[in-house]
Amino acid sequence: MLARVVGEKALIAVVAVCLLFLTPPSIVSAYGDPFVRAVFRYGQYASIVVAIAVFALRGRGGVFSIVAIAYALFGILTALVGGATFSDGVRATLPFVAAALLACAMMPRRRKELLWGILLIYGAYSVVNLVVILIIPAESSVFHFSEISTLFGNRNGFNRFYIAAIFASLLLDESQGCYISVRSVVIYAVAAAQSLLMPSATALVALLFVTAGYFFVIGRKLRCALTAFVYAGLYLAAFLAFVVVRAQGVFGLLIESMMGKTLDFSGRTLIWDAAFKAMDPSHLLLGYYRGGTSPLGSLWSGQCWSAHNAILDLLVWGGLAGLLLGCGLIGLVCLRLWRARNERRSALYSLYLGACFICGLMEAIMFPQFGLFLGMAYSDSFGDERSPATEGSRARSLREDVTG
Repeated sequence: MLARVVGEKALIAVVAVCLLFLTPPSIVSAYGDPFVRAVFRYGQYASIVVAIAVFALRGRGGVFSIVAIAYALFGILTALVGGATFSDGVRATLPFVAAALLACAMMPRRRKELLWGILLIYGAYSVVNLVVILIIPAESSVFHFSEISTLFGNRNGFNRFYIAAIFASLLLDESQGCYISVRSVVIYAVAAAQSLLMPSATALVALLFVTAGYFFVIGRKLRCALTAFVYAGLYLAAFLAFVVVRAQGVFGLLIESMMGKTLDFSGRTLIWDAAFKAMDPSHLLLGYYRGGTSPLGSLWSGQCWSAHNAILDLLVWGGLAGLLLGCGLIGLVCLRLWRARNERRSALYSLYLGACFICGLMEAIMFPQFGLFLGMAYSDSFGDERSPATEGSRARSLREDVTG
């Protein structure tokens, strides 16, 4: 009994350490001294190796893992074609894929340990970030890059870790037969506080969506209707309306008066225009590598390295190959969740994707946190249905029995 508990705690710690290196605070790359940067760089390499090794030993994930590996290989190829080194390509693409493969390897048997590891690191990020906002003056160049940034980066990116922490806690609640725990309420309050004190319209909309959506998915009827496919369809409709057609003028009152945003979404339409123009035939297949001179030009305080939209970000930095493979990963997960749409856990995964889709209208989303939840959602087991991972293990076991 004691050995099992110690083993569980050790596994949680390993997951948390891996996530620390896969998703380091922005301050490490911006202001960390050479030794600290080297520690995190090699720590990231080690975490990638650990994740891939665990995946290789357990052999979980089915079609999802094949597409994820292809996404990684094309990402590295994009870097090499763009004149970067192999290690540059690894660091650009592998953290996302390593997180997804780690989740595939641990689900569903080690779901609890994985969720606690996610909660531990991203819950800590959320608390530390709120403390920095509350007590560290904005003039401090160490803890604040600018008046809209902290040591964890720009305020638009805070949601990456606090939404992950919220859903890790909610999924733990679900596994314990609880609708919502005090722990989940506290994490939500911490997330809401930092988004109100350093407001981001995108993050606030995502939080409101999570709040309303959670109460909707408690009921079975709405839970079955509000699937990941529905959220993905709404995202695509919004992408066409705002990014392609530019119909935001129709919603001028809502955008300008109620949300306090300009109709160009704080200059994002200029970046979207640059993203479309950058996709010439020579970069259409593999896209650009994030190095040298950005094809998106300069905006605000320097070169722009984000297309500020999930689809355009995949297209610019991965080309059609990256876009199709990235959308393929999401599509596989949406299909998996649709098949288990009666389950509350499936609804929670879908709700997480919906929140990310909202953020993806104005920001990139292919970060390790997103990869974790994609891998978890695809490889989890729902009710009496076997997960793809379980099916793979069962098939291997049967082959071994037959062959002796």
